Amino acid sequence: RIYLSASNEVFGITLIFTWLMTYIFFPHQIEDHPAKRIIGSYNPCFGWDYAPASWIALAFCSMNVLLTWRYSWLEQTRSFLLSPGGLTRVQWFGKITANMLALASNLWLLLWLIGPIGQSPGGSTNVSVWFLHTGIFVTYALSSYLCALANYLEALYDEDHSNVQLSNTIFIAIYSFSLGFLVVVYFVNLVEYEVGQEPALPPWLTQSADIVWIASVSSITSFLPKEPALRVTTELVFDPEVVGLVAE
Repeated sequence: RIYLSASNEVFGITLIFTWLMTYIFFPHQIEDHPAKRIIGSYNPCFGWDYAPASWIALAFCSMNVLLTWRYSWLEQTRSFLLSPGGLTRVQWFGKITANMLALASNLWLLLWLIGPIGQSPGGSTNVSVWFLHTGIFVTYALSSYLCALANYLEALYDEDHSNVQLSNTIFIAIYSFSLGFLVVVYFVNLVEYEVGQEPALPPWLTQSADIVWIASVSSITSFLPKEPALRVTTELVFDPEVVGLVAE
């Protein structure tokens, strides 16, 4: 859970830093971003798609490769220690989603190669390339969400349900809605996009999807339940012969 939260915190810190940098020194990269014609709103990636912010973003986000692979290993180790006789369905779900996130973190680094490269601010918009760019983004976002869901389910189906509070359930419900909402509005805009036409959906709707999703991701550290505790059983066996030898 800590490593999962850390990967999202790296994402958030990088996003804030690069957005401030681009907005102050290179505002045209945001205002004239080629993808803005497709969605009509300000996507979180607009602040780091182009150099020099992209150099910083790539360097910082590459740390998530370590954090997510470490999370994957610890998630699987915990599940094995809790269920040495065989993983439960929920633990299998956690294992699969953890590996998905680790692989998605490697794929994520292609964001700065597929999309921004060859399409400068103010230039033409190649919707096919931005379709692939969005697909990479959604793959990571979905994997991160599924890991959070697995964490919630593992705590919920543990013998001791005390770790799961109402706030945790409300959070995972909002997170589920935010990701679904985000994916739908983006792909509708991409599929329906026509050169020279307004975006298919009102820009405020797409912007709202971004805000709700970012708020959900930012809340993972605070609202995910703690994992089930690891329990170690120690058994003491009384052996009279051994006790006799020690006494002598």
